[in-house]
Amino acid sequence: MDGLTLTLEGRPLTYFPAGVPVPAGAGIANFDENEDRALAGHPRLRRVLMRLLPSLPVLYYYLHFSDGTDLHRLDEKVADGTAADEDVRAALLGEAQSVVCPHCAAVIRAIVVDTGHPLFASDRGRRLREHRFRQECPVCGGHLSLYILEVIDAP
Repeated sequence: MDGLTLTLEGRPLTYFPAGVPVPAGAGIANFDENEDRALAGHPRLRRVLMRLLPSLPVLYYYLHFSDGTDLHRLDEKVADGTAADEDVRAALLGEAQSVVCPHCAAVIRAIVVDTGHPLFASDRGRRLREHRFRQECPVCGGHLSLYILEVIDAP
């Protein structure tokens, strides 16, 4: 099964339900096949592809939910074409990045909110206020000031 089409805020995305890998080798920016496979069934994440402009490459992102949204039900709604903006009201868009802890210098692979992306811009403030973030370094416990959605890997 390939990705499914989902339109959010008038923007088309390719949505990947739990367990469905993103096809490798398609020139997707910020895509790591091993991370994709490791996170394909994550209980708070869904993977999406989108293109901001026709001249730009396809970008790989994560939709992150911290409110207990039933993502298997969301997968079903996307598959049958009934998913709407309201179904992702609690989501934030994030991308995988390497983050350096300012306290212990550990390099942590994490999913961080993309605060400059136009998706969800109209209500990003509400989404940020309502979301739960990882605020501590998994190595030393020090405070991290970034909007970290999930830690993928830590030393």
